[in-house]
Amino acid sequence: MNTLVSLLCVILIISFLSISLDIKRSDCGCREGFLNPDKYPLSVEKPLLRGFYKEKKNPGITNNEAKDIYQNYPVYPASCPQNNNIRYWKTPNNGQCEPAEFCGGLYETTVHPIPPPPRQPGWDNGIRVNYFESSKYCE
Repeated sequence: MNTLVSLLCVILIISFLSISLDIKRSDCGCREGFLNPDKYPLSVEKPLLRGFYKEKKNPGITNNEAKDIYQNYPVYPASCPQNNNIRYWKTPNNGQCEPAEFCGGLYETTVHPIPPPPRQPGWDNGIRVNYFESSKYCE
């Protein structure tokens, strides 16, 4: 009987300490919560992607159905050199909105300027190792 009581006391002490540490951690703001990722009044009144995409003048729910939005989901055949990893979307809609009325309600089609690719390093007659150039001689 003594071992059962002592085990119960240990369990209660551990649970009390874990609860108190959890409360203390949430008071300091260290815990991640479901807060808005932007400043308060602006994040409520304006859409989240407002700097990246043009906003519609009258945002809201559209009359789209699944037959209207499925075309926005990129599917390429296996013989195609492209893949589904699109970097610069014209709209944040990828054709998988649920319900479909939410697709295309906030943003207009936006063409993003695509920066040029980085310049390749100049390979002098050295030994090329993957993308970089190695010394001809080991020192």
